[in-house]
Amino acid sequence: MISDSTQHDRRLAAEVGKPTHKRHEFSAEVSDYTWFHNSTNVIAHCLDGTIWLSVNEGYTWTQLKDIGGDFGDGHAMAVIPHKYEPSRAYLIARGQRIWVTMDYGQNWKPFDAPDLPNAMFIDVLGFHHENPDWLIWTGQFHCDSVVSPDCRARAWYSTDNGQYWKPIDEYVRTCTWPAKGHFPGKPSTIMCQSYKSKKGSQPTFNSNNNALELISGDQFYNPSYRRKIFDNVIDSATFSDFLLVGELRNKGTDLQMQVSLNGVDWAVPTFPPNMAPKSPAYTVLESRTKALFLHVTTHSNSGSEWGTLMKSNSNGSYYAISQEHVNRNSKGFVDFDKTQSLEGIAFLNVVTNPDSAALNKVKTLQTRVSHNDGGHWDLLDPPGLDSLGKSYDCVQKNCSLHLQSFTERPNPALSYTSPSAPGLILAVGNVGSKLGKWSDGDTFLSRDGGFVWEEVRKGAYMWEFGDQGNIIVMAADQKPTSKVIYTLDQGKAWSEYDFGEELIVTGIATVPEDVHRKFMLFGLTPKAAHKTIGIFLDFTHTEPRKCNRDPAHPENDDFELFSPSENRKEDCLFGTQTYYIRRKRQAKCYVGEELKNPHEIRKTCECTDVDFECEYNFARNSTGQCVQLPGTSLLPEDPYSQCSVKDSKGNLADQWFERTSVRKIPISKCEGGKRPDRGKAHDCPNRLRWAHGIFWWGSVLFAAVLLAGLVSFWWTQKAGNRGSGGRIRLPGSSSTPSGFSSGGPLSTLASVVPFLQGVGLIVFSKLYDLAESIPGLGRSRTRESFGYRSLSADADAEVLNDYDDDEEA
Repeated sequence: MISDSTQHDRRLAAEVGKPTHKRHEFSAEVSDYTWFHNSTNVIAHCLDGTIWLSVNEGYTWTQLKDIGGDFGDGHAMAVIPHKYEPSRAYLIARGQRIWVTMDYGQNWKPFDAPDLPNAMFIDVLGFHHENPDWLIWTGQFHCDSVVSPDCRARAWYSTDNGQYWKPIDEYVRTCTWPAKGHFPGKPSTIMCQSYKSKKGSQPTFNSNNNALELISGDQFYNPSYRRKIFDNVIDSATFSDFLLVGELRNKGTDLQMQVSLNGVDWAVPTFPPNMAPKSPAYTVLESRTKALFLHVTTHSNSGSEWGTLMKSNSNGSYYAISQEHVNRNSKGFVDFDKTQSLEGIAFLNVVTNPDSAALNKVKTLQTRVSHNDGGHWDLLDPPGLDSLGKSYDCVQKNCSLHLQSFTERPNPALSYTSPSAPGLILAVGNVGSKLGKWSDGDTFLSRDGGFVWEEVRKGAYMWEFGDQGNIIVMAADQKPTSKVIYTLDQGKAWSEYDFGEELIVTGIATVPEDVHRKFMLFGLTPKAAHKTIGIFLDFTHTEPRKCNRDPAHPENDDFELFSPSENRKEDCLFGTQTYYIRRKRQAKCYVGEELKNPHEIRKTCECTDVDFECEYNFARNSTGQCVQLPGTSLLPEDPYSQCSVKDSKGNLADQWFERTSVRKIPISKCEGGKRPDRGKAHDCPNRLRWAHGIFWWGSVLFAAVLLAGLVSFWWTQKAGNRGSGGRIRLPGSSSTPSGFSSGGPLSTLASVVPFLQGVGLIVFSKLYDLAESIPGLGRSRTRESFGYRSLSADADAEVLNDYDDDEEA
């Protein structure tokens, strides 16, 4: 039943310029809430199993058992949104009953799962990226007792949204639809991690007593189409462009990574010496920039964990050191954050006292930022003054800004950035020589992707973005409060709003796109022990006028263009001068729906040092230079990868360059300028260029032969004309077959053809000798003759193992 307190209910007929609120008391503590994308509907799941639905962004709530249908007691174990279809969600009830909505929660229909939901920490539902009705259900069978001798997970698939189910496999860890994005394969392909031995109690299995195989099968895992990819794995996952597998070798003692861009060809990544992961102590981090970031643990002692951040080349096959001593916690989570709206900007915390921390387990942390996708990591410049207009109490050389990252935040889900507000960053931290405690931190804001910072409030706050970053709502974290503070001008001025009762705020939420002006604040109060209080906050009355977009008349335009790099020497970021649209800070209006064409590229820039990172087997020293690691060597040269690339006009490269200590960042689009990644130049030897040469030389040869023919014809004609004035007959010269005169046309042609043949052979011989003397145009034309071969993605992959060959042998 919905509980409204009129004492705390300020109706929405409030005065213009002020926010309003409405209170709701849930039946228990809210454990999770799920927004439907592109809608105003949200579902809250409480610890007592009740499910609540709001169709107006949290203004009113209804328990699902009250909206009709046979919901029983209205309790559920979980709510799972469809990964690819925003209007769908699945309510996992008790037993095998499942409820599905296909209209953002308005209506629900039941179906029965083939097995009880599993309790083995395996995702119970899997979704197909193209066919929303295709589902995979992973349940459990014969698991009524903890000592059951044959408890196991069973996977099923449905092609009609759960109405009928067919078996996939049993004794599985997970089954998924792997085909998505650019990965090839049939839509019906299913990939499973399946235990080799199909007997016993699955919860007791490990890599020592039962190998976990990776198997792919077309035609919905039809036995006739199954193909074993790996014999023993610990896990597999897809990260953006990459499919990764952790393979166990040598009877499970060694861990070897495998990477693929297509799910068919696999390569073993190559790491610098002593950096290859030999145990499961590595973490694959977010990948949206055509490269993989991998945190390899180098110190795993409890309380003093850290590791090295590695970055791959464009196909994930070679890894170079990006940053050492990157902090992580005992659960494997890493202090690494990337911005959502701008590519290639990331933050991390490093352990600056590894020697002492290994002994006393007290880590000293500092924050670093990279604006070139991990190529360089630098300290953050602090604001000039704090939020009270005072100077910071620190020495200039030991004075930088440090931010609380993933492992230090009480709520790890609290994000630095918003997907709809390019360049806007909020974080809790401190200015000084090292990172302090969360509770002692202050709140900082950047509007340009982390180049320039300002302190906006003393104390640690949690926050949420709205109206594409033009509204920011914050509340004190871990402290009782009856107020929120908010800004309508991207953090320049702040106001307070009192919602009437003290709460310990547990979260602030809005639609996932961060484009609306309504928020939900969740909190706990001693007056309602173990019950969440929801405060609906409405900011639609704060700015009644909608912003005007009029680039042709800047004086009437409420928007401006800004570049994230406009506050540094270079105007470019990753090789382009990109400008984004944002509302002017002083404009008194609201943005509303998402902007069309939110950014524009002004020009492609020349390459500079920031467009490059250290090559494989190189790492930056204390001066920032990429130096070769001891006992290592350069990668082998690979001309084909450079010579086979076409420019914007479709022309093949004329030259290839030897490797150096750096490589170009994969997402950089710079052209020309400084190219420290290019060593000594060589002419390209590929066939296509030779074919072009043959055409050109053939044209020269044809012209020469034609000229020779004309000269010959002229000469014979001239000789014939001279003979008509008087002719001397030599002995034997009078016999001419068939009565044709020796001075006729056929005689002339007969003399021309041998002449042309002779001239042609001479000319071709000279041209061939000349061609042989030109570098790169010798007799050997195949790629193999130069010691390299074509690869599926880029030049830096080693051998791509074809596992089909093993099966067919």
